[in-house]
Order: sequence, then structure tokens, then C-alpha cells
Amino acid sequence: MKKIISLLLALVLCLSLCACSKDSWQAGDSASNCNHNYQITENVASTCIANGYILYTCSLCQHTYRLEQPAIEHIYKEATCTSPKTCSTCGATFGEPAEHRFANATCTSPQTCTVCGITTGEPTGHTFANATCTTPMTCTTCGVTNGSAPGHNYTDATCSAPMTCTVCGATSGDTGSHVDNGQAQCQYCGEDMLLDILLKTVTAKLIVSHIGAMNCQFSMQISNHSGYDISFTDIGTGNGELCWNKSNDGDILQSGHKVTVTYYRAYGSDRYNDRYYDMYMDQNSTAYVPVNVNGRRVYIKANINGDIWIGYTRGDIGEVD
Repeated sequence: MKKIISLLLALVLCLSLCACSKDSWQAGDSASNCNHNYQITENVASTCIANGYILYTCSLCQHTYRLEQPAIEHIYKEATCTSPKTCSTCGATFGEPAEHRFANATCTSPQTCTVCGITTGEPTGHTFANATCTTPMTCTTCGVTNGSAPGHNYTDATCSAPMTCTVCGATSGDTGSHVDNGQAQCQYCGEDMLLDILLKTVTAKLIVSHIGAMNCQFSMQISNHSGYDISFTDIGTGNGELCWNKSNDGDILQSGHKVTVTYYRAYGSDRYNDRYYDMYMDQNSTAYVPVNVNGRRVYIKANINGDIWIGYTRGDIGEVD
């Protein structure tokens, strides 16, 4: 605004002084006698550090005058965290730099100014939570991991529980079997191991026949199709002799256990009465086989597959008690 007013004043002055002309003024005349014809011969713009001016010169007598122009204001850029307000024209500064705008420190970087990037202090470092069975150590702040997951620490399966992790409780697989503690009891739950034995069924075929002469011609064949290991003991009584034909297939019960079946024959005057000591049958021809485990005795039901009979050359039928 000041500049416009100054220009208007200069224009008015110029018009008032332009009364002289070439015709009325001659060289050598006094400038005061000249009706000046002023023209702008120099125009220096104002800056923020220096005044400007306009120089007017008379085209007739070369008389000059200068109209001063006041300096303009600085055009400041906002202060930053590294410099105060700064004039974009001349570089002059004003005031003090602004404060840094620090972002919080992280696990891996210190406090950092979001404007200029300058840092201060130290990183906070990771805060690792303990590893679990399935995850490695993990920073609770940024989620970075370290190392590897240790995996589950499983106990052995028992008769009542599958393999179980002692750290997190996770399970794997199925429950196990009873384990004998050496006293025919489960070492985990205390259950009587013979209960398991009683649930097992022996399927056997028993044929008793008399063939030929009386001496050592009585034969018994026991075919074991049970899948259990059965051992036989021969016992002779009275005047008779025993000839046994035995077949044995498979294993019995759990490892280390044996079944002992004992038979004997009583010799009669007119016929054989064949008895089965430690193996007896009910009226339905169901045999019960004794099982000895760690000194304890129990009978297992044996389903007889086929007939039980005794034949003599003279055709008599013996008795089975």
C-alpha cells in the first residue's frame, strides 16, 4: 500500500514539473527555468533488508530526484527443530528453533524426532515372554521371536490317561494298558491284573481216544487255537502209564505269563476213568483252565470247539468227570 501511495505522489509531482518544453528552455539556462519533463530512469525494488527507490530524470535539463521506497517485511518460513524462523528471501532468522517431536523409543530404536530424524537415548530392548511348547520366546512389545519352540514334554501313557505334556497339559494318542507291578496289580491304578485275564477266552479242541493195546496206547490230543501259550504237565497215577500227544499254538496273556494245565488218568479195572485235574468242565462241556500268575490262581473259561469223547477197542464209552 505504501508503494502505491508513493507512486501516485511521484506521478503528481512529475505532472506539475513538466511545464517546461524544448521550445522554452535552452542549453545553458538554469534548471530552475526549465519546465521539467521527468521520466523514470532507475527503479530499485525494496527488499526485506534495504529500501528501494525510483529515480526520475528530466529529459531536458537532466535534473533528477529520487523517491524512496520503504523496505518490505520478511517472509518467514516456520521454525523447525533445527532452525529458527527463516526469511525465504534473504535468509534472515528470527527467534529460536522449535522443539523436537520425539516418537517413543522401541525395542530396536531410541526416541526419534519425526521431523528431522535425530535420536536420543537408547532402544528399550525386547521383553521376551518365556517359550511355550508350541511357540518360541516372543517379545510382548513387538512380537519378534527368539529361538525355537521346545516342544511338548510328554509323560508315558497310562491305563487311565494318554501321553500328557507336563508343561501345558496337551495330550497325544490313546490311553495305555495296565502295567503289572509284579504283584498282579497295575502300577498306575492298582487294579487287579487278573480281572483282565478273566475277560480272555480260550478256544480249544479236546479229543480223548483209546487206541489199540492198553499199555501206553491211551492218547489225548489238545489243540490250542486260543492264541495263548499253554504249557502241559503229565502226571501218571496208579498202574497206568500216560502217552500224551500235545500241540500248542500262540502266546498267552501278557509277556512273561504262563498258563499251566495239569492232567492225570486214574487206572480202573474194567474201564478208564479219565479225570482232568486243574481243568474241569461243566454240564455244557465248557472247560475251565487254571491260570497261575505270580502265585495267584484263577480259572479261564475255555470254549470247547468240537466233541469230547473216549473210545475203546471194545466200544465202551468212558466217563469224564
